[in-house]
Amino acid sequence: MIGFFQTLLPFQGPCALRPQGLTGDIAAPTLDRAAITCNANPIPSDPKKMTYMSGLRFGVSACTTRGFGPVEFEAVGDLIVDLLEGMRANPSDSAALEAATREQARAITQRFPIYPD
Repeated sequence: MIGFFQTLLPFQGPCALRPQGLTGDIAAPTLDRAAITCNANPIPSDPKKMTYMSGLRFGVSACTTRGFGPVEFEAVGDLIVDLLEGMRANPSDSAALEAATREQARAITQRFPIYPD
């Protein structure tokens, strides 16, 4: 999955998953269960129809509003890549990896509350 997350920060566009054998409509719910919110999206350059959700789009601006910096984005990117690689390696059961990712994602977001005290 080399290069998967590299376009996210500067581009904020959809990340293509089809080259990795995944689709956005399958990956998005898995990431959601792991406490990482994203949307399944078509990829404009994909030869499939635009109704085919071959990518993901992440709400980067919501994270920057909370105060995420480069270190946090890299950590979240690593979580995403690890979870997607885990899905690819074991498509029938990613529950344990989802739980571990959820725990790590929540640890990051707890440091940046939406409504500080």
